[in-house]
Amino acid sequence: MLSGLLIPPLLLVQSIWFLAPGLLGALALLRRDRIPAHLAVLVAALISSAVGYPAFWLYFAQRTAGSAYTALTAVLAVVAAVALLRRDNRALLRRPDVGLPLLLMLLVALFYLGVTGGCTLGSPVVAIHQSCHLS
Repeated sequence: MLSGLLIPPLLLVQSIWFLAPGLLGALALLRRDRIPAHLAVLVAALISSAVGYPAFWLYFAQRTAGSAYTALTAVLAVVAAVALLRRDNRALLRRPDVGLPLLLMLLVALFYLGVTGGCTLGSPVVAIHQSCHLS
């Protein structure tokens, strides 16, 4: 039962790890009027994907390098999350064009996690028919 209660906070940590570096860059572009506000979350995902994508190939090249790069992205995410707490960044995050898509992304991800793994007959799920899907 405890593992089910850990899903929302772990999803929040994963979302911060993925989106914080890109969101910081997107808010900087938004502040300089380089992008419209309604594209800020999309640009944040694009930047974050560009930051995280090399980790995939570094694992193929050398596992140690991939692990080191992953640790570097985690440190970058923490630094970016702290920078997002600054007053000017918080004001931009509160704008409906930025804040509502972020909230919607988090709620949809939580819903998908709940549908996928929240209604299992046994743990762990090893076959698709063990979940409570309506397929």
